[in-house]
Amino acid sequence: MSVFEYRHYELAPGKQELTRRYVTECSRPTFDRHGFRMTGPWEVVAGTTNSLHYLLEWDDFDARERGWAAFYADPDYQRKRAEIMADGELALRAHVAFWRPMPAPTAPAPTPGG
Repeated sequence: MSVFEYRHYELAPGKQELTRRYVTECSRPTFDRHGFRMTGPWEVVAGTTNSLHYLLEWDDFDARERGWAAFYADPDYQRKRAEIMADGELALRAHVAFWRPMPAPTAPAPTPGG
């Protein structure tokens, strides 16, 4: 059964535009090279707007470990990340949660006489 990894980053003030560049030029191309299945990214348009959200789908936790290991070891990623983040990190905090599909509800038992 697939595992979904939800990632939410709280961005440092003033880093929204640089985060768009990071996603477009750095993380998304690296995800593509290493076969990540991503839904998103999303940015908030109303509410707390200094955040980035996306969802990754993995076959299982072992596939996740292999994917992230390849991602962080990628020399193109390392070079581009260092360039974009030369003035400091983009995110203040990262929140990660793992999701799985909820089982389908079962039909209620028939009531007597009904």
